[in-house]
Amino acid sequence: MPCFSAPRPAHALLQHPLTNRPLRGVLPDGRDGPARFRDGRLPGTTRQPASYHTLPDRRRVAQEAEPSSGFKATLFAAEPDVNNPIACCWDEKGRLWVAENFTYSDTKERYDMKLRDRILIFEDTDNDGKYDKRTVFSDEVQMLTSIERGLGGVWAVCPPHLLFIPDKDGDDKPDGPPQVMLDGFSTQAASRHTFANG
Repeated sequence: MPCFSAPRPAHALLQHPLTNRPLRGVLPDGRDGPARFRDGRLPGTTRQPASYHTLPDRRRVAQEAEPSSGFKATLFAAEPDVNNPIACCWDEKGRLWVAENFTYSDTKERYDMKLRDRILIFEDTDNDGKYDKRTVFSDEVQMLTSIERGLGGVWAVCPPHLLFIPDKDGDDKPDGPPQVMLDGFSTQAASRHTFANG
């Protein structure tokens, strides 16, 4: 999961390189600015984006990115420390929160409800652009599609619900079970993409 790093708290994630869209980053003065890959190539490859069959080497993605002035690109976190990421957000301490979705399954099954999804926290305690502390905040949710931090806890979309997982004391452990704040994000059986937050 390559990311731009700048003086805290300004952070921005690189978009997936296969989208071939200009990357944006939050500059230290609060403006956003472009970032480009050399020669329009996918980082870690020698060719233009044309296929989903070959993904670039994650180590080279950061090496070949050309972020805006004042930024550098580093490999912040990658497999096996993060798997199946579907959403992320930053908190007020500059930590990266990642939603891992393991329940998403094949077309026939839609979601594998025998599995659980996770919310992870990645922290760079020595400011070297790589995480060095990984915390599992929760591994008790299912159908997790997005997360956000705020108001003393974590907001998580787990269709058909918008959940709030309280952490008032800020110890990175849920203070209790998830609370259903909204419901009704259900869908027809044939639909399984972007039905709650798309």
